[in-house]
Amino acid sequence: NFDGLHLLYVGTLNGREIEKTIIGFERFYQAHKNDLPLSYTIAGDGYRGELGQLKSRVSELHLDGVVTILGYVGHADLEPLWGKCNLEVSFVPINESYDVQPPTETFEYLLAGMPVIATGTTENKRIVSADNGVIIVDTADDFSQGLERILANQETFTSATMRQSVAENH
Repeated sequence: NFDGLHLLYVGTLNGREIEKTIIGFERFYQAHKNDLPLSYTIAGDGYRGELGQLKSRVSELHLDGVVTILGYVGHADLEPLWGKCNLEVSFVPINESYDVQPPTETFEYLLAGMPVIATGTTENKRIVSADNGVIIVDTADDFSQGLERILANQETFTSATMRQSVAENH
């Protein structure tokens, strides 16, 4: 259901540069806040103060109530979050450390029937296509542009298509 665009990121905040997604989302939000309901939920924690830094950034950008940073959420408590969101964020920096790492989160999201906005690591490029999401570079600008592409193509995304696109990896 794309009556609105409701993003979800679940994962560690350590070294993931999630701040770029918040900045990119803010740009998209400013362009579309009067067009459709928008939200971004971030579930995760870090050990270098990332949680507090992200909360501060959300306040600085006046996104309180639009971007929600929950901190750590146990696996058993994730289902309600997936129920209210319709776009999953699979964002890692594009660098040697992450490039060939299997994108577990991307698989989980697609198997749950959700399209993804994913950074263009070698491994994400193998599974993300125009049928199940968009590939972006790891910048705030490209995150915002990726959201534009999702919005423009939202009618092509169905849960069945998402699941089928990675069924062989189940």
